[in-house]
Amino acid sequence: AGGFPAAEGYYTMQFAGVGSDYPVLNEIREMYRKEGRPAPPEMASTVYYNRGVVTAALHVEAIRNDLKAHPDGKITGADVKAGFEKISNFTLGGLIPPVKITAADHEGGGLVQIWQVKGGKFVKASDWFSAYPEVVARHIGQAAAKKS
Repeated sequence: AGGFPAAEGYYTMQFAGVGSDYPVLNEIREMYRKEGRPAPPEMASTVYYNRGVVTAALHVEAIRNDLKAHPDGKITGADVKAGFEKISNFTLGGLIPPVKITAADHEGGGLVQIWQVKGGKFVKASDWFSAYPEVVARHIGQAAAKKS
């Protein structure tokens, strides 16, 4: 029970693109092909797989930024945080909207897309947008104030 037939018409909000036709995913499949191995079956579960690729790529980019400042490879947690805060206009070839992470915005802009299940697949139903950023920022600020 379940799957796409049960989800027909369902809308979902995603911070990463859905589907498998993105340059970074093609590069991953090509890497496996060159190694003589099949791509992992998890790549077919595009929502979670794509989110994982995005999360890993952002960490790699942050550390790459750190290594520019610390070519000896000796980096700390604070250095990694600083590396994240240098990420700007990072898109993974369209898998995510342009992300800019700053000391004030670790969300990277907070853009999302709406997708709908139609005919047994996800279909893009919106462009990237930011919904109520001032409301989100206010709640984050209130929560942070309670912790301090």
